[in-house]
Amino acid sequence: MPTKLGLPLLLAVGSLALSTSPPTAAANTNTLKIYLMAGQSNMEGQGYTWDNFATVDNWNVPSLDYLSGASPASKAYLASLPESVYGFKQAFDASWMGARNDAWSVNYLSSNGKVLQVRTTRDTTPGDDSLPAYPVGIQPLSPGFGKNGSIGSRNNGTNMTPSYFGLELGMGHNLGDAMQSPLLLFKSSKGGTTLAVNWRPPSAAADRGGNVGSHYINTINRFKGVLDGLDADLANGVLDDKYGGASGYEVAGFVWMQGWNEQYNQSGGPTSAQMIAEYAHNMVDLVEDIRASDNRIPNNMPAIIVESADQNPAINAQRLAAANTLNAEKAGSAVFLEMNNLIDGHYGGLNASGNPFNKGYGSHFHVRPENYLEIGWRVADTIIENNFTGSETVPEPTTLAVLAAGTLAMLRRKRRTP
Repeated sequence: MPTKLGLPLLLAVGSLALSTSPPTAAANTNTLKIYLMAGQSNMEGQGYTWDNFATVDNWNVPSLDYLSGASPASKAYLASLPESVYGFKQAFDASWMGARNDAWSVNYLSSNGKVLQVRTTRDTTPGDDSLPAYPVGIQPLSPGFGKNGSIGSRNNGTNMTPSYFGLELGMGHNLGDAMQSPLLLFKSSKGGTTLAVNWRPPSAAADRGGNVGSHYINTINRFKGVLDGLDADLANGVLDDKYGGASGYEVAGFVWMQGWNEQYNQSGGPTSAQMIAEYAHNMVDLVEDIRASDNRIPNNMPAIIVESADQNPAINAQRLAAANTLNAEKAGSAVFLEMNNLIDGHYGGLNASGNPFNKGYGSHFHVRPENYLEIGWRVADTIIENNFTGSETVPEPTTLAVLAAGTLAMLRRKRRTP
């Protein structure tokens, strides 16, 4: 079970919060907070967890292991990242390579609803697809909840299984440190998909034609299945054993990250211009249809629409328009979150051989671990700043900043599994 703040520290935090923030309702810290996350390849997660022949020999991109390493090159690389851009640096350390004991995650393939492996250990058996034996399903939050895929053949004919991570890692660490409630991050995604076709919500199909997207259907079905499982656990009185003392659960928010493929005409389907022109309508329908899909999902469930690597002004205008429409209908229920300063900048550094890392792969935020950590960190900041935390009220980051650095460090150490 996660260790909670002791009473003296809780009183200190409460006093500071009262001096900087208006009085708020008492926090509900005994309820599992669930966030539904969906989208395409950047939601899948394209950051490598460990160095291997692909990150060094083929792709030549840094890994999370490298970013958190103790070598002079790793330390210099981390130090070179501007703190004005990378807010996650305030809390990042090597413990992020391990698991938390107050946050959980699960990753589904939205194309067919398949639950994916959690690649929590390095592949030390190249060529043997049966090892390591990775867990599947809901697991403690750690690296490894990214896309599942194989690297392919090395020159000597052996294969290796990579571990990837996405925005769930930075998001979970930020929320886990800020909130007293346990967390569950549900992710369903698939690269190369469109909102207009693959994720097309029922209202869009009913109002503007087309078919309901299979990725929408699979995601909703899987999400309901997870909620059904939690209900069964509650009926048997075992939810607290699984999720850090939680006595119940609530759906606290929705995070969407997609858009790249709306830039390209679909073979036998809509053109890019058509998909972009319809994006705001489809986005509003997506959020509202998810809210209406199950009575366990709040009808004002907050939505965070995250800019993906497309950096497309026309799509961004549609994202913003969707957030504005959602807010006009239910005030304060949606945010459009930009990521434009994570592309084409801050991507230098040297690899373990002393050679420059690759500067390409802009479609996946340069496959940089710091970028995926930062995306998740900003999503969590947005959740906290907008009170998208369900029944728990969390001090904003500016309020937390007045706490002593040593106190925050102690809190973070206590809330992670050694």
